[in-house]
This record gives sequence, structure tokens and C-alpha cells, in this order.
Amino acid sequence: MPQFMYPFLKLPCAGLSGRTPEEHRLYMGRRYERLSLIASQNPYAWSRRVLSAEDITLSRPRNRFVAYPYTFRMAANINVDQSAALIMTSDQNAQALGIDAPAGSSDGWGRIEQHMACHPPSSTF
Repeated sequence: MPQFMYPFLKLPCAGLSGRTPEEHRLYMGRRYERLSLIASQNPYAWSRRVLSAEDITLSRPRNRFVAYPYTFRMAANINVDQSAALIMTSDQNAQALGIDAPAGSSDGWGRIEQHMACHPPSSTF
């Protein structure tokens, strides 16, 4: 189940960003809060209810933890359409965009793995 793997992948990113797990949970909540506002304006949204960062991230009886630090409202709903994209570029373009290669990496793969895991472009809206 992916939701049980996300903490292993994302919590180290919080540390790299200088955030504690609690600060990271609230950071993610603010991002989800913005998505909730966008969905509230979409007549086809699964839920049009505007939720605050606290409504989304705090564990409560109707918003239990699925896998710490992810609550029920932070997990993807199984009944929604989802998409993904892969954008490829050269090492030169990556450097021009400020995407540094990780220490000890001699090829672009390390750069891709590090950047996509901790700073996915889709999360910078």
C-alpha cells in the first residue's frame, strides 16, 4: 500500500528542508488547504467543502491517521481520477534551472531521484 511507504520517502525530505516531522505535516497541510480551496470552486470535485490546514492534518475521530504523519484527508481518495507526468531534460538544463546533482553522483539519475522525491515541480503551485 503506497500510503505506508510515503512516510519513508517524504520524512527524510522534511529533514533536508530543515523541518521537523510536525512542521512538515503543517507545511503539507497548508498546501492541501490551497487544493481544497481550488476544489471548492469546481462543480465536478469529489468534495467542494473548504478545509483548513488543521482540518486536513490534525488527527480526529473523522480524520484518523492512515500512516503517520498522513491523516485520512491527506491520503488520495480511491474514487478520483489521477494523473502523472515525467519531464526529462539534459544535465545542462537541470543545472540552469538550479537543480544540483547530489553529492557523489556522476550521472543524472541521482539528480532525478533526489529532486523528484523531495521537490516535485507539481508541488510548487
